Amino acid sequence: MSDGNLDIPEEKIKSDANKAFKKSINLPGEYIDKLKSRREENLVVSFEFFTRKDELFCLDGAETKNFVDLIDKLQMLTEINVEEFFGSERDKFNPSKYSYDDFDCEIPIENTETLEQYDFIKFRIRKKPRILSVIIGNVVYIVLIDFYHNLHLTDRYPNFERHDHLLTYEERLENRIKGLEETVDVLKEEKLKAESDLEEFLAGEECKLCGNDKVKSLAGYICDNCTDEILN
Repeated sequence: MSDGNLDIPEEKIKSDANKAFKKSINLPGEYIDKLKSRREENLVVSFEFFTRKDELFCLDGAETKNFVDLIDKLQMLTEINVEEFFGSERDKFNPSKYSYDDFDCEIPIENTETLEQYDFIKFRIRKKPRILSVIIGNVVYIVLIDFYHNLHLTDRYPNFERHDHLLTYEERLENRIKGLEETVDVLKEEKLKAESDLEEFLAGEECKLCGNDKVKSLAGYICDNCTDEILN
């Protein structure tokens, strides 16, 4: 994890630290104290495990205004701690715990070894979108953002809504370069075809200056040798 101060799951650290034989995990006492106090610190939002390229949870189908709302609403998380998130501020976020098998689709995550130790927390800020996360310490790891109600199908939303993922600036440039390269290849083929057609059209024509039958230009039906002599 890229939490800066935490690379080992909190529950594992607490478990190991409390064992009678004091398994050697090389953690200073103040480190353990910091872990215990994290629930009193304001939440931090991380996108380390965020999935945005899956067709069910990409962002292409969302309206532009929803992105502004989303950022503003995620900022609200950083103003409260874990107890407030599940307690006094619960009505703003409506958090619920889920396991892997509680959804109508497969959750597209890569680092299951870390995340499977924790419950999924699905929440929303006022109306939408639904945000699936894992909370470790005081860090809210965003797993995916469900703009289209694909996590739970309902009578109102009975089918999965699929979209292509939005391209980054680099990806758009790469696609443009690829398109231009393909255009160049097509033009090269057209050029070769035109040269071949011209050569076929001029087959048998004689140079007006020397009589050579290797004419390759319509400019006065003059062969390459005569053209070079004239130019030089």
